[in-house]
Amino acid sequence: MDIQNAIRRLSDSIKLKTVSNQIYSTIETKPFLDFQIFLETSFPGIHENLEKKVINSYSLLYKWPGKNSESEPIAFLAHYDVVPVEPGTKKDWLFKPFSGEIADGFVWGRGTLDMKGALMAIMEAVEKLLNDNFSPERTIYLAFGHDEEIGGTHGALHISNYLKKQGIRFSYTLDEGMAIIKKEISPSQSPLGIIGVAEKGYVSLKLETKSQGGHSAIPPFKTAIGALCKAMNRLEKNQMPARLTSPISDFFKAIGPRLPIQRKLLFANKWIFKHLILYLLGKSDNTNAMIRTTAAPTMMQAGIKENVLPCYANLLINFRILPGDSIKKVIKHVKKTITNDSINIQICKDIVSEPSPISSSKSKGFLNIQKTIRRIFPDTLVAPGLVSGTTDSRHYSKISDNCYRFTPFVFGPDDTRRIHGTNERISIDNYVHGIQYYIQLIKNSSANY
Repeated sequence: MDIQNAIRRLSDSIKLKTVSNQIYSTIETKPFLDFQIFLETSFPGIHENLEKKVINSYSLLYKWPGKNSESEPIAFLAHYDVVPVEPGTKKDWLFKPFSGEIADGFVWGRGTLDMKGALMAIMEAVEKLLNDNFSPERTIYLAFGHDEEIGGTHGALHISNYLKKQGIRFSYTLDEGMAIIKKEISPSQSPLGIIGVAEKGYVSLKLETKSQGGHSAIPPFKTAIGALCKAMNRLEKNQMPARLTSPISDFFKAIGPRLPIQRKLLFANKWIFKHLILYLLGKSDNTNAMIRTTAAPTMMQAGIKENVLPCYANLLINFRILPGDSIKKVIKHVKKTITNDSINIQICKDIVSEPSPISSSKSKGFLNIQKTIRRIFPDTLVAPGLVSGTTDSRHYSKISDNCYRFTPFVFGPDDTRRIHGTNERISIDNYVHGIQYYIQLIKNSSANY
């Protein structure tokens, strides 16, 4: 493998500003077309040997026919759109956000981690295998969406609908979602690879109310802003019930032998210590999100001037929905908790998703992903997990019972905040291991069925 050229190609991919704006119609489309051309010139073997289809103008679907047509195919998912750089933060980047700078052992820029790094690693792996005259036993699809950052409804959803019409069902799909965390931040006190077997649902609710306006010098006893603040306070104090879903139970079962003795005792006897376990997990932001549907106030709008009482105010609350809960249950909980009929509740339609089905952690697909992690990243403990964010995977659950979410990159203490944040970067070592991982996974998936 020509590592230097692979790094250069990743760098060049970052320079193409494939930015997803929140309003789809305002997206600048030329960089997306340029990215398609870039892939064609960078990976000639793929474009000569794989069948390529452009879906809805910008999303890409490649088919690598396998030798055994009786075997169910597999699919590697990725997206090549990126989030914008937050206004006012460009000065805080060590290198320009779309420079693709190669420095200090890293490739820098928006999309290196989320998720052009993985997409390019997949392409490098397939190109290398083609150059080595490798032919997979089963058909492999590469499905690359162009609008994951705003819901994937124009990209991944269209791809999955197309595949469903073709009668395609996958043995498994693999997308982003989880990664390998270093032992310094791992609860298992060892490197931990987490394979997402499900993802939480997503809905944002707009709470809006009206009240008497007028001069702030003579305020009424109840104001629009006050009503919404009271509602939010009630929701923060009265969260939806905590539960140990199967992905989280299986997660702690997998890492249990590596936990400190006190925690090991608790999780070895969940039927006795269930309430204590939920209490302890609920004390941390990170683990609290693993056991319940969360509510996060993200936007509030009201008022036009400091001494004018607003007649109208609205509050946006983002919910990440635990498997077993639903959008309907969330709305019921909100109404019951805020106890204020004057507050109107609306669903924001931009991104709406119920919790995904839970994929098996005993399937051949999961076991192959696990085996490959252990091969490329020795001494890494592997466990199933629940993804708190949303991915394109949820659009594929109708054509596969096993949708997994794992990217073969190692994350340290300050890496996760770089995703969608300032100074996003990927280490060259991480990227090279990622390519090696996809090469090995394709070989394992071909041989072990």
